[in-house]
Amino acid sequence: MYPPGFAVYITLGRIKTIVHIMPSKITPTLLFTAVVALWLATLCVLVLVLPDWGSRGQFGDLFGSVNALFSGLAFAALYSSIRVQQSQLETQQNELALQREELKLQREEMAASRGELANQVRVQQAQFEASVAQILVAQAQARIEAIKMESEQVTPSGRRIYVLQIEDIAKSLTALSDRVKELAKSAA
Repeated sequence: MYPPGFAVYITLGRIKTIVHIMPSKITPTLLFTAVVALWLATLCVLVLVLPDWGSRGQFGDLFGSVNALFSGLAFAALYSSIRVQQSQLETQQNELALQREELKLQREEMAASRGELANQVRVQQAQFEASVAQILVAQAQARIEAIKMESEQVTPSGRRIYVLQIEDIAKSLTALSDRVKELAKSAA
């Protein structure tokens, strides 16, 4: 918003206050150095302005109540910071609980998805086996037709062999069609 050290003037009635916007990164060492420098500057000013120890003592006694005020403010600030930290910890714990719940829901959803994928694999496997069975049936029907065509060209005594072959193929086709029906039921 404002650059560090920029002064903003606030007017409250007749009183003008200068508010300095502090840099966002004040190190503890810099803060400690500034406080010690201010304390030493105050000591130097007092020595120059107030020549004897009696007047310096009286001047110092004027600020006894200010010490109590600042001690109380420091305690209030400490209490306030502890409350803020407690609030932040509660918020963080609530967020962690929500994350755990979300992870639990994701695991349940993934388990359901795995089950659905397994069902799809079984259906595809059954469809594949049914397709293979249909191909085998078509092949057997083609062989039957070929045997029929050959039997029409052979004498009646040779037809008996072809009839037996056709009956064997018909039995295998019946077993195969039963298997296809089972696969169709398991796929549904």
